[in-house]
Amino acid sequence: MERDPMQWTNLAASTDSEIRSQKARLAASFPASFAPDVANDKKDKGDKKDINGDLDSTIKPQRAAANLR
Repeated sequence: MERDPMQWTNLAASTDSEIRSQKARLAASFPASFAPDVANDKKDKGDKKDINGDLDSTIKPQRAAANLR
């Protein structure tokens, strides 16, 4: 912070041993693989239920178009 207070210098490609050891320490905490992509999950998209199987009361039900007129 003293030498580069605005952090303009990209240290990712640095050959400094201290920076390389910090990168290795951080890399060791990363997961081995990413979680599955939930956007492409083809599982049930129906009503959301809580752990007891009851409908989640925090989710507002959708109104039928006929009720909106």
